[in-house]
Amino acid sequence: MYREPNYDSSQSEKGFDSPCTESPGLSPFASLDELEDNLIANSSRRPIGVKKAKLKRKTSEESSTAVNEIREENRQLLELLQDARLDRKTIMSRQKEKDENKILFANLKDIDDPSVIEYVRAQRTKILEERRQQSTSSSPQNTFGPLFDNLGGPGTNLPNYDQFYN
Repeated sequence: MYREPNYDSSQSEKGFDSPCTESPGLSPFASLDELEDNLIANSSRRPIGVKKAKLKRKTSEESSTAVNEIREENRQLLELLQDARLDRKTIMSRQKEKDENKILFANLKDIDDPSVIEYVRAQRTKILEERRQQSTSSSPQNTFGPLFDNLGGPGTNLPNYDQFYN
């Protein structure tokens, strides 16, 4: 019994004189160079987890670099703020000293109001007391350095200064 070949629609569209056989994912008109390139690309693919690990490592390094840059900027900003604070403190200290000197050197003869005169005297007393406490609380300063440290004092061959004026 002779059977006629059964051609379904997918076979009839392909045609019999196609130069190359079709592979899934490849065009029937692909050249041999493209086939080689595809085979090489597919064979040199990394395992699935390597790309993710590399991407994760790269993002981790980038975020670490960004964090370090932010820390450095914050450190520089902190230094600037501390310098500004010291500058303000110095300016305020100078202004306070200037105001105190105005009170200390004010001419009381020019003031007519007795209550203002009493206030200025009280302020002078307060200022002088504060300055005296500051000078005694701070270490004694030697203006001339070690060159004139024990002039006429004990431990030198010179007599004491006091004996000449007694």
